[in-house]
Amino acid sequence: MAMLSFEKKYRVRGGTLVGGDLFDFWVGPFYVGFFGVTTIFFAVLGTVLILWGASQGPTWNLWQINIAPPDLSYGLKLAPLMEGGLWQIITVCALGAFVSWALREVEICRKLGMGFHVPAAFGMAIFAYFTLVVIRPVLMAPGGTASPTASSATWTGCPTWAISTCTSTTTPRT
Repeated sequence: MAMLSFEKKYRVRGGTLVGGDLFDFWVGPFYVGFFGVTTIFFAVLGTVLILWGASQGPTWNLWQINIAPPDLSYGLKLAPLMEGGLWQIITVCALGAFVSWALREVEICRKLGMGFHVPAAFGMAIFAYFTLVVIRPVLMAPGGTASPTASSATWTGCPTWAISTCTSTTTPRT
């Protein structure tokens, strides 16, 4: 595939954060680089683990797959795979893919000579995800109060051990 006339201006060497020219490569019109490779690795691994977890569960319906976090009894330790360990690994894969993508955006910004406002904004979204999935559950109780992966529609915002106290106390209209 031949380069378009304006691509010569942007396909310049340098601007990479890791690996120098070794990881300064493109696939077709897309810049990949080292962080593109790590993004692909984490995204594929996380997706495969979600599909494997779904194969171990009761359904293949995408809207009903439920990869649950570990029970409170495990604390902050690694849990066995089918008892929440899968959720822990998938969360690490998601964070790895998100951070790798943000660092790839930084490399692209450096190549184009533009500001870092786009990766900074994406970094805030990553921090929000990290806060909801990692920091919040750790501060509430060691890990087991996180929301399930791929099944946020069933999450009530209350930890599973406190559902009975979080339910509405108002009486329904008759």
